[in-house]
Amino acid sequence: MEPAKFKTLGEEGAFWELFCGQSDDRIDQRIREAHVRSVLDLGVGVGIGTVMLYYTFGFEHLEGVDRNSEEGAVEAHIKIREEAKGEAWPYPRTLHYLWSEVEPVPSCAIAVKQTYSALREKIQLRYGCHIQNYVSLQPHYDLVIASNVLHFLPITQLREAWSRIQAWSKPGGLVYVRVKPERKEVTDTEQFIRICDEAAEKLGLKRYDGKPTGEGSHITYSNLIAAELL
Repeated sequence: MEPAKFKTLGEEGAFWELFCGQSDDRIDQRIREAHVRSVLDLGVGVGIGTVMLYYTFGFEHLEGVDRNSEEGAVEAHIKIREEAKGEAWPYPRTLHYLWSEVEPVPSCAIAVKQTYSALREKIQLRYGCHIQNYVSLQPHYDLVIASNVLHFLPITQLREAWSRIQAWSKPGGLVYVRVKPERKEVTDTEQFIRICDEAAEKLGLKRYDGKPTGEGSHITYSNLIAAELL
């Protein structure tokens, strides 16, 4: 059996897939060489990707916000898993349990699995808050993530969201944005893509077009791979 191909930018379904199993060494190298210490995850969901980042890199400050309630985020995540597997979720429907499934691997910076209470203290999450209303705990971050979230915003708020991403990102910082411009929530796909392209260019992000799925096309904008390695 051939080894599974790693996921790289444009191939991932969500940010956390870049650190699940085999990954693109160029992304790992970029994050480590950038000496990332602080992370802001916009649309954090249940925070599994944030937990993976903590285990993998041992960042000092991890922060996330989501428009759903904590219970709503958990239910949405479990629903996706139930539909994908075709069977009911048999375990407790809690954030605590979902986080307990994330296991550090030998190459992780954090070698020992953390208790839920320790992780919750380390990862600062705020639920029930939209991006445009969020008051961050720090003025700037080394890595800003917006994975599968901007297409849920009214198109009139899209430029403001990109402006906030730019404001939160440190000069020369890393940014990852993934969007689904053909989602039913997007009222004007061409305008949506145009706004994203323009904003990404201002931030110096490269565009990666993913293969269409059942939800249509998806686009990743990021500088997680250094230009000289492309």
